[in-house]
Amino acid sequence: MKYPALFCLLMASLSAQEVSEGIPSAPESATPPIPAAEDPDLLFDKGRSLGHVGDDEHNPFRRIIQRTIMLDEPRPEYGAILTFDDQIIPAIKGDSSALQVATDLKQYHARAIFFTNVPDNSEKVLGQILKSKSPEKEALKILGKRKPGLMKAIRTLLKMKDGDRYVCEVFNHTAFHQDMKLMKVNSDRYKVCILGIRFIEQCLDEAYKAERPDFQRSRYFRFPFLHSPEDEATREDLNEVFTELGLLALGATQDSKDVLNFSPDLAFDSLAAAKNNRKYTPTLKAHGETGQPIALFHTRTWSRIKPGILRALTKKEPDRQGAE
Repeated sequence: MKYPALFCLLMASLSAQEVSEGIPSAPESATPPIPAAEDPDLLFDKGRSLGHVGDDEHNPFRRIIQRTIMLDEPRPEYGAILTFDDQIIPAIKGDSSALQVATDLKQYHARAIFFTNVPDNSEKVLGQILKSKSPEKEALKILGKRKPGLMKAIRTLLKMKDGDRYVCEVFNHTAFHQDMKLMKVNSDRYKVCILGIRFIEQCLDEAYKAERPDFQRSRYFRFPFLHSPEDEATREDLNEVFTELGLLALGATQDSKDVLNFSPDLAFDSLAAAKNNRKYTPTLKAHGETGQPIALFHTRTWSRIKPGILRALTKKEPDRQGAE
């Protein structure tokens, strides 16, 4: 797998302290060396500690910062990297599937990046799990039943090709789509969430190995609702889990809000803005600043927003984006 020069420049721009700092008080021999700018693929190595940002241990940890640059996905001509969140298998009749998204985009030689949770795992199901005597055991039981269908869907996506190029990638969005903002590290809700993250990674490892045995895959994660934990102890524990699994968190810069209004025009405007190096209702906070727009859509809304996205893929000049 080759990574674009853009990321190498990004890494090179970091201070030597930012790149080389490990977790404070850990012996130098306890973790592998921090990857250098010329070796960014090591960032996805399982067990490789990336430490804190700078020298302030209260700053966010490197693996759970919501980056808005994908190391191995160059910015396409149509303006933004197309990512789709949530269930890749529709839970409600009439909702779109990831396969529908990928099939449509393939005809336009475009790629789809999916962040999946587990089908049929509603908030109601999670509530039942948390009320049980053994939440983690109950969660594993439910996830085990869902696994065959999920694996089939992931493998179908991973094998799709447009010529010699793969059409899709699939990444981690938690199993139960839990909002992690207020989670505390020792709570049952957090434990079930971590169990679900591990479950998704296990499924992805198995699927990539089956369909692309020689493929060096990236390991991205997107927080549901883009909410990372606020509690410091929870962030520290989560950073350790991500280190173990080799995960990097990914944010978004072009969010069409289609999950709320199902608007093809809004989806079009989002991509049209990106294509012209404009930000369109960017997510606030630091991860809204980037030179590589990542558009966030939702798989289930595809049938509604599809006309706007396909129009943006092919139109040279946007007809709705006004002057700045």
